Amino acid sequence: MVFAFVCGIIFEMRVTTNYFIKFKHTKMRKLLFFLAMAGMFFVSCDQGITVDIDTTLPMTIDKEVPLNEPVSFVVDGLGANIEAELNENGVNKDMLDAINLKELKLTVKSPEAQTFSMLSSVKAFVEAEGLGKKEIASKTIIQNDTGELILDVNEDNNLKDYLLKNSLIFSVETIVTDSLSEDVNVDVYGKFSVTGSLL
Repeated sequence: MVFAFVCGIIFEMRVTTNYFIKFKHTKMRKLLFFLAMAGMFFVSCDQGITVDIDTTLPMTIDKEVPLNEPVSFVVDGLGANIEAELNENGVNKDMLDAINLKELKLTVKSPEAQTFSMLSSVKAFVEAEGLGKKEIASKTIIQNDTGELILDVNEDNNLKDYLLKNSLIFSVETIVTDSLSEDVNVDVYGKFSVTGSLL
């Protein structure tokens, strides 16, 4: 009787021990799963993103522009347009890694028959308070009888530091060789590649 009683106690102890081991393992598995999911969440929140931003701005070449000498035209709105696109894409301006120009194109809007054969060169610049004037694109030999002109983008065209200054000035410098009978209205189209972190 005593032997049977002792065996019964030992059996109950084994069952209870196995239960707690299984319970512990189950809790551990749940904890590890939770930690893994939390880690994936925080990593994904910290991931950077890359987006392309397109913007079109108006520019007018005055008919009274001096001939055969460089004349700069300030093109307003580039900084504001880029910031608006960044916010729309959920990118924090203060967490930018880079904002690089990919394409810069000029298109005549009026007069209808006007072409870019009137120009001998075009250069695009950015500048900001405390930073030097920086050339980002140009076209120095223009043989173009159409109303569209694609500029050659410079290799060093990261605008990050200029945009963060909140005083970005974008300008287009032209040399006009032919007399103009009226103002020439131009659309300046830019495509930018932005890398940064989410808001």
